[in-house]
Parts: sequence; C-alpha cells; structure tokens
Amino acid sequence: MILPTDSVAESAEKTQYATMDWGWVTWSITEQEVMVMVTDDFDDDCWSSSNAIRGSIEARLRRHGYTISREAGSPLIGLGLHLSGFGVGEGTCVASVTLYPLMQEFSKFGFGGFDVQGYFFRVLGEPRATVIAAPKEAIEGSLSNWITDAIERLLEDVDQNSSAWPASIVEE
Repeated sequence: MILPTDSVAESAEKTQYATMDWGWVTWSITEQEVMVMVTDDFDDDCWSSSNAIRGSIEARLRRHGYTISREAGSPLIGLGLHLSGFGVGEGTCVASVTLYPLMQEFSKFGFGGFDVQGYFFRVLGEPRATVIAAPKEAIEGSLSNWITDAIERLLEDVDQNSSAWPASIVEE
C-alpha cells in the first residue's frame, strides 16, 4: 500500500514522539498537585532545617502554579530531594544534594514469589546532583541557592520537554 506523503510524515512524527516520556507533559500541567519529599542524612551539626528547605521548595512551586499535596497516593507528580553531609576539620561541612522530578505510575511485578502491584514514583529524566563544601555557618545558604537554581532549571526542562510534543499528539 502506498500512503500519501503527508500521511507518511504524520506517521513518522507519531513514531518519533512515541519514544518521548509522557511524564514531561504531565509535569507541564501546573494546576495539579505535586508532592515534595525531602530526606536528609547529616552528621556533625552541619544541617538543621530540612523543613525550611521543603517550605522554600513548596513556595517556589506554588509561584509556578502548582498545588502542594502532603498525602501519599494523591499527586501524579513529585519532587524528591536527598541531602547528606558531614563535618570535615574545624568548621567545614561537605554536602551532597540530589534533586529529582518524579512521575507516579502503576506497576505490577513479581517479588519473592508474590505479585506486587500499586502506584510507585519513578525518576523522570536525569537527577540533578552536586557536592558542596562550605563553612558550617554558610552550608545552608549554599545548599538553598543550589536547590533554587536546580528547581528553576527543572521547570525550564519541563517547558522545553513538554513543548516538544505537538498539540495534535497531546490532544489525542
């Protein structure tokens, strides 16, 4: 069968976009709920305010139109932040920070002879990560600045990756 040229092009376009991750489109719908999950593992009094950083992240997401949820199972998207660090020498802290967007999806798999199924978060795209060394009195500010920049880059990625989908594909 020979298809008209525009049908071949349309088919090729749909095939190309089928390999892209729908999670970016989901993240682009800013009226929805997002869950922010912060975990930290710090030693030597280098970190004290994961609740403050969570509040800062949530405020930034609200400014971009997202609603914050604290109830598991409710949101389709999430934002994970993992912080760990320790003291080095006199008054210096070293911190590792990883920020990753999450997408909730249904999964079913076997584990130890049992079928496990449910909604789980998976990492969407590549996590953003860095290591920061700073004096103890400056580590929270350094981490906060890096996290703020990483969230802005993430939101730019959401715009870029979701706009790569043509409206005709998204509407179908």
